[in-house]
Amino acid sequence: MTDVTISNTSPLLYLHRIQALHWLSKLCEEVWIPEAVAQELAEGRLKGYDVPEPRRYQWLTITEPRTVPAQWLSLDLGSGELAVLSLALEHPGCTVLLDDRQARRIAQSAGLNVWGTLRVLIEAKSRGLIQRSSPTWIGWKKPACGCRPKSDAAYSCSPMRPARTKAISE
Repeated sequence: MTDVTISNTSPLLYLHRIQALHWLSKLCEEVWIPEAVAQELAEGRLKGYDVPEPRRYQWLTITEPRTVPAQWLSLDLGSGELAVLSLALEHPGCTVLLDDRQARRIAQSAGLNVWGTLRVLIEAKSRGLIQRSSPTWIGWKKPACGCRPKSDAAYSCSPMRPARTKAISE
């Protein structure tokens, strides 16, 4: 990764759920989030979800963008995505952690270096932080017929719902 990595909510949440949030401190020189991302996490915590508390991580810096491009205000993006993208525009050469498809497309069209949660897992493996990464069943009842999911879609979970999958790290 580059010197500065700016993360949106979902990568932080997913990494937290698989007990791998600390990998960011090993993969990145600096990790920044805007206050809007911290607020989204706080809202999830108030609703009873297991989410990280950004202020507990000394390696994570909460910082704000100076401005938000006016043309982005009309897009269907959340406040976290808008703030992450705006902050990234102000810091050329940074890496942006985004999982939202539309936000990723906008970031790429703006010439930003975009990573998602999957890329963090791949980097963790390639740098020896883990030996392997694979999906496993957590909290699912195995059907009586013994069927397994046919696609990766069965392994996905919404950021603000209880996690049903987790990567195995050894």
